[in-house]
Amino acid sequence: MKKPSKEKYKEGNKLLLWMYFDGSICILVPKKRGTGFLRVPYGHHVDDGLEDVRCELDMVDLFGLDGYLRVDCNKWCDQDRDRVYAHKVMSAFGAHYGVNYKEIRADVFHEFIL
Repeated sequence: MKKPSKEKYKEGNKLLLWMYFDGSICILVPKKRGTGFLRVPYGHHVDDGLEDVRCELDMVDLFGLDGYLRVDCNKWCDQDRDRVYAHKVMSAFGAHYGVNYKEIRADVFHEFIL
């Protein structure tokens, strides 16, 4: 069986690709123009739109210097088996960025940032 890879996400639909990792939701944010994902989706400057989303969802911290947006929410995938919480978080970020979202496996996620 062929293993899915990042190639399937390179063109076409712009999606927020996400996964649970270490008590956080990690999100790859697509570029507005061209293909690929932002290298620094949240840097050293305040982004009022992201801060509004963060406050709306009662989140502690947002990080984005490592090639993805990390939402520290103190939730683990086993605590959210039906993805109710993740859907709430991703809906808010999807509305902010104006794109849909899709959960992906860790190995595919890491292909993008390594």
